[in-house]
Amino acid sequence: MLSLTDDPHLKINYQGVDYPVDFAFDTVINYFNLLEEPELSNEEKIEGAIDLFFGNTPNKPDLDNVDFYEFAIRAINNEISDYPYGKNTGQSGGSQYVKYVDYNKDAGAIYAGFLQQYNIDLTKERGKLQWNQFHALFDGLSDKTQIKQIIQIRQKPLSDVDKDSIADWQNAKAYYALDDWRNNAESMAYTQHIFDMIKAQTRKEG
Repeated sequence: MLSLTDDPHLKINYQGVDYPVDFAFDTVINYFNLLEEPELSNEEKIEGAIDLFFGNTPNKPDLDNVDFYEFAIRAINNEISDYPYGKNTGQSGGSQYVKYVDYNKDAGAIYAGFLQQYNIDLTKERGKLQWNQFHALFDGLSDKTQIKQIIQIRQKPLSDVDKDSIADWQNAKAYYALDDWRNNAESMAYTQHIFDMIKAQTRKEG
């Protein structure tokens, strides 16, 4: 979650040592893509995540330090999912938009929205704009932007549509439908299961 008083760059404190994390918005999106890659094994996904977030971190622990990376990935997942609103509504999973956005399929609409409203060219912000900054700006996009209009189409139930407009809304929903409705929070939660399997295998081999 973005703070106006803290550095937006993420660091993981483990046993009294701070380890900087690559928390740029494009790194996080690549992380989502990695977790959804069907051709990768669970171990390859974890190794890929470690490389994404800690590839440029000096003096980072060795890959066989499972306890550190389990701690770090959990902390990163929590930071990605941390959202200031809706915590008292009984809903889980962070942002209300997570389930209705595909950062790949909707890339053009998201890019256009940032350029239209903030005059920010996201292709020039790769590696610089942090995920919490990106997410705050994304949530602040107005209903005049294409991406917010697409989200509204995906979110609005047909029961709230006038019967004379149902056919048009059905067509719009089909046109903007997502191929996979699983949200990113579910994929991130699965990383804990992967670590449990890795640690169980390590104990078995030891």
